[in-house]
Amino acid sequence: MTKVSMKRKRIALLDTDFISKSFTSCAAADHLIDRVLEFPGLDFCCCHHQITIELSHYTGEVSQWLDKMIQDKRVSCYTDEKILDELEKVYGSYGHHFYIQFLREACAAYGKDYFATYYADLSSQQRTDMSREEFLEALSNGDASIGTKQDLGELKTAVLLQVLSNLNDAEMHVFCSDDKNARAGMTQFPNVSCMSILTAFWELKELMTKEELRLYYDSFVESLHPTQKGFKVIEANGTGRLLTITFEQFFEDLILGKMDALGTGMLRYKS
Repeated sequence: MTKVSMKRKRIALLDTDFISKSFTSCAAADHLIDRVLEFPGLDFCCCHHQITIELSHYTGEVSQWLDKMIQDKRVSCYTDEKILDELEKVYGSYGHHFYIQFLREACAAYGKDYFATYYADLSSQQRTDMSREEFLEALSNGDASIGTKQDLGELKTAVLLQVLSNLNDAEMHVFCSDDKNARAGMTQFPNVSCMSILTAFWELKELMTKEELRLYYDSFVESLHPTQKGFKVIEANGTGRLLTITFEQFFEDLILGKMDALGTGMLRYKS
């Protein structure tokens, strides 16, 4: 009997920085983030509720965009309560123990001592009779102690990433910040690949004409800080050295297929 090969589900997570930057890049009324959600093969796009909180501090338009995507069920939003629900379906009263472990590992991946500093109540309450309300209150208190501008969105995304990976046989993709450290934190988890804005353009070159892609690309470049003059790409000789190339050269080399995308969210010139 021939064994049927089952295609693995592909789950994508969106973070604050990626949504903000890809929303800024637009062609007429369409935004780059809209095109990203149409990537073929993506079965499921989601974000943590903390991302909606952080985007609410940006311009109203991007926050409204995400709210509409959630309302239209194009993006699934996970609160901590919803994450706990999913864990409890599998692990029962031990669900919060798994959340605590995922949170520990998220903090460690970013080299943060946040868990010991801000989530001490969770660390001391490992008993199985800890109520759902006690857990969520201690978690909320820890979040509030960290504050909104200290990578909390990235930590929560890393927790959600582990939960969904644990509960699904799926390929995990994180659409995340151009910041190297942010992407490095995510790729410490197994079977995870990151996509930055630049690798999103690399994907989109196969789905758009050069002229269509150029509109989004020019819009993105115009949104960058005036002091930025180009993008960093890994050279082809295997040393891992970064080359800074001009915006125009990047676009032309991208279109000509001279680069490959890596799971780290970086692009590298082909040998």
